[in-house]
Amino acid sequence: APRLMVPHSGNFTLETLVEFDPQETYQGAGLLVWQNQERFLRLEFSYGGMGGSAKNAVFVWGENGGLDIAGSVDLPDMLTRIELRLQRDGNQFKASYRQVGGTWQEIGSIEYVLDSTVEVGIAQVTQYTPSEIPADFDYFKVFVP
Repeated sequence: APRLMVPHSGNFTLETLVEFDPQETYQGAGLLVWQNQERFLRLEFSYGGMGGSAKNAVFVWGENGGLDIAGSVDLPDMLTRIELRLQRDGNQFKASYRQVGGTWQEIGSIEYVLDSTVEVGIAQVTQYTPSEIPADFDYFKVFVP
């Protein structure tokens, strides 16, 4: 998947605003916390896949080649802009979303052991469909406590 990553150590809060109109299973764009291809977290604005057969915000973790869901929320079909937030406090990770300018709403949380230094950034995922779809990220921010 295309991605833009930077190394980061310790606790953090990641935020992005993504403009995206996913219409097929599986199209997603959002935040990525990457240790390696066997251990990572993704928080995405997506369509289908583990989050069902509609637009959703989904929080997944990858381990040893598989994916598991830590939380998901269905979103209105006409939504094309969303803000995503992923917070790390030690081995605790919490994912939230909001419609632009709205109130943050938690999607899910997980205890997940990753190295202290990981790569963080934005990514786009397209699986199970040959259709290409653009995702525009208005910003990507890393906050440290």
